[in-house]
Amino acid sequence: MASNAESNPRIAWLGLGNMGRGMVKNIVEKGKYTAPLGIYNRTTSRSEKLASTLPSDKVKILTSIEDAVSQADIIFACLGDDKAINETI
Repeated sequence: MASNAESNPRIAWLGLGNMGRGMVKNIVEKGKYTAPLGIYNRTTSRSEKLASTLPSDKVKILTSIEDAVSQADIIFACLGDDKAINETI
């Protein structure tokens, strides 16, 4: 865990469907969170597409669940159904 986790926790976002994409965009574009937001999706191209629309210093593409959870103090999961949950976690 980061030494400054209380003031600037590392966040990982799992799931970039319709709802997840919108929430990530709002955090990055309108929120006060300053560290790169880690984003993961089962389909990496979806993470890449979203990242390309956001400032490069505001998001970090995570390519595995292991990377996401090992680098995060807080993990958000925005997954569509039981199948997605089972395949992701």
